Amino acid sequence: PDTPSRIKLRAYLETLRSEHTSPGLAATTQLIVVEPSVPMRTRMANSLESAGFKVTAVATATEALQICGVWRPDAIIAAAAMDGMNGIDLAYAMSEHQTLSEVPLVLAGDEGDLGRLDAFRAGIRDYIPRPFLDEELVIRIHRIAAPVSTTNPGLRGGLHDIGLGTLLSLLEFERKSGILMLLRTNEIA
Repeated sequence: PDTPSRIKLRAYLETLRSEHTSPGLAATTQLIVVEPSVPMRTRMANSLESAGFKVTAVATATEALQICGVWRPDAIIAAAAMDGMNGIDLAYAMSEHQTLSEVPLVLAGDEGDLGRLDAFRAGIRDYIPRPFLDEELVIRIHRIAAPVSTTNPGLRGGLHDIGLGTLLSLLEFERKSGILMLLRTNEIA
């Protein structure tokens, strides 16, 4: 019979299952794209928005810093070469700012190996060489801007991927402990 304790446990396990089987971007993952070229800025913004990010696109690093005075983005994607303040200057400006020093900065450019090296020395998180595919941009930004899960997703999969005996041996060998949840249509063990 369904006791209140079983109902509560079933609801808790269903919450865990939905958390671990539906990872993805938070609706509030906000990016700033800094690109002086209007066609490239539009292309980058469109590809990131279609991937689920909320994007604010600007033409200069100065505009990006002004926006950061209003709200803190989850990441900034900027052109390495810009008039006035370039991408490396932006990286140094962000590193000196208390709230922006932890915001990941990704530069996109075609400055070659030495340009990339200078950018990494300035503290950028990633460098995308031009030309690049929209999918590459989305994958790289997703890796650095997607919110980090506060819970450890643990080991996930189906018993068709690994046998139960092998799974239990693995847990024993690794000296792991935790909750092993087995799900089958309308059954939880």
